[in-house]
Amino acid sequence: MSSLWSCNHINYGPLFSCLNLSRVIQLDVNCWNMSHRFQTIFSFFVLAFAAVQRCVLGGESLTDPSSSAYEEYSNFVSTVPYPNQKFMGNNDEVSVFWEVDLESDRLNLVVAAAAQGWVGFGISDTGAMKGADMVIFEAATKELNDYYSMDYVRPELDDCPSDWTMTRSVVTDSFIAFEASRLIDTKDDQDIRIRDDSGVYISPTIVIAAWGDSPNLAFHGKNRAVRSALRFYQQANPIDVSRSDVVESGKSNQDILTESADESVKFTVDNFTVPLKTSHYKLKCVNIADLPGISQNETINVIGFAHSPSIDNNGVDTTGFVHHYIAMGLPGECAADVANNNPLKKVLYIWAPGQDPMLYPPKVSYPLGSNTALKGLVLEIHYSNLNLVEDVVDDTGIEIFYMKEPREFDAQVMVLGSAPGPFGIDGTPIPAGTSRHENACPESCFSMHFQNPVTIFAEGFHMHYNGVRITGQLKRDGSEIVNKASVEVWDYDQNGVRIVQQEPYQIIPGRDSYTYACYFDTDDNTTLFGQDTTQEMCVAILWYYPATNDPFLPQYCGPNFVFPKCRTNYTPIMVDKNAERVFGTHDGICPSKPEGNEPITGNPTMPDTSSASLKRLSGIFEMLLVALAISVAV
Repeated sequence: MSSLWSCNHINYGPLFSCLNLSRVIQLDVNCWNMSHRFQTIFSFFVLAFAAVQRCVLGGESLTDPSSSAYEEYSNFVSTVPYPNQKFMGNNDEVSVFWEVDLESDRLNLVVAAAAQGWVGFGISDTGAMKGADMVIFEAATKELNDYYSMDYVRPELDDCPSDWTMTRSVVTDSFIAFEASRLIDTKDDQDIRIRDDSGVYISPTIVIAAWGDSPNLAFHGKNRAVRSALRFYQQANPIDVSRSDVVESGKSNQDILTESADESVKFTVDNFTVPLKTSHYKLKCVNIADLPGISQNETINVIGFAHSPSIDNNGVDTTGFVHHYIAMGLPGECAADVANNNPLKKVLYIWAPGQDPMLYPPKVSYPLGSNTALKGLVLEIHYSNLNLVEDVVDDTGIEIFYMKEPREFDAQVMVLGSAPGPFGIDGTPIPAGTSRHENACPESCFSMHFQNPVTIFAEGFHMHYNGVRITGQLKRDGSEIVNKASVEVWDYDQNGVRIVQQEPYQIIPGRDSYTYACYFDTDDNTTLFGQDTTQEMCVAILWYYPATNDPFLPQYCGPNFVFPKCRTNYTPIMVDKNAERVFGTHDGICPSKPEGNEPITGNPTMPDTSSASLKRLSGIFEMLLVALAISVAV
């Protein structure tokens, strides 16, 4: 007699030649007192569904020549008029084409998917469904609708009429597609404004996609693409010929770094066995001159950093065990007391899951090594082995891209937040409910650090799992708001460290102050500020140039910091459950739509072949019913 819930591990070989399976299908089936006969019938239906999905509904990839979608999709591509393209999904299941029309301030978009039922495409600060602005096409109705989502639930229709204008749709036996456009800024609080992301120093736009074969929108399962990055303003029409910093079409941050740098070098932890702890910090230090390919008297001029992932000997991607890491420059060379929280360490790069490679503006580099203040490099990795997995061996680290000659300006980094140890608020409890924790870094701190105006070319935020929203605001002369930055919907599993998407701005010493606010949502008052994964942090990071005249000044500004001039006014305040955010809200007033912005349904340019597919499906399921009757009778 089997237990109430038993699990049978069932292995099957290739089913039909059209399945094109290169490996044995493995299904973990939860059974409830299943007899052998019922298990056989159940398994038959599972495999039959896989056959229908693979053979009748089309292939899983738009780029696989053996896929039934490949030929029709290839023919469709010739009809797309837009210059930019990106595949999304593990197997290139979705293809996106786009162009920004600067004269009409509109985004023109084509989305195609190897699916039969529906496809969705969205913009998301988190890189996932939570906090996303989405547009979804359903083949059954041939309608395009505007959605948004505040959590990992079924998305909500916008309260205002759709901001998208659909110009055509395509439904075939093997793939579906739509072409549409929307305003860059719809003025709708349930939409995300599309920002100019063409500059090499500006973070690309994070996009997501999902698709399915059900007639209408349904749970996508694994049919999704998260944290893809593209630049909407690549090859904008007309091209701004006055800008020399525009990223070429199709290039990622990694591509730009690889092409721009003279050399690159990796610094990793090398075969470190992840401890059986929920939280563990690993420190490793190296002298710049001891890195491979760098001589004792050499200065390297860093232009960017990228994460160097690790795959252990068992084929396990160890990224999931790395909570975050910080790469810091060390005054002098490595010493035995590297772990003493030396406040003169300089933060160079912070990585957490989901973080893209960082590159500096074309005229900026960070000097390290000989003839500089920073001759050592410290890597502080925070491991989080929440499930206490054994024998995980990690080689995580960073790849440093550098030039032989310095650029025009040197860069530096300033951290605004709670410093570790006694110079912060570690151990302070966070009240139950939704609360805002605001810190104001005063004018006196910037005056101490900077003698002249500096340019902020990157701004990043960091919190842990209880964080729900984070904002930063630069004020001038006590009242004028010079710059506002935010991550409206925070999700640590996707964000980690989020570099906000914005143009550079200046800080003027003696006139400017910076206020940053972290919003947390907790069930009780047992969550503390601290360095552990289960605790909380509230950090803003400013990358700037030119570097300060005194590279040995501590670069923190936060609550209880040792220098009074860089001590913030820390204020926790209880707020509404929505964390005072605007995105996802509706005040009852919809912005006016430009003439001709009404959604278009139907398919004006392409034939509809969905009925043939439905007939084929009907025949398949009739065969399945006959097979079921035969199995029961046996």
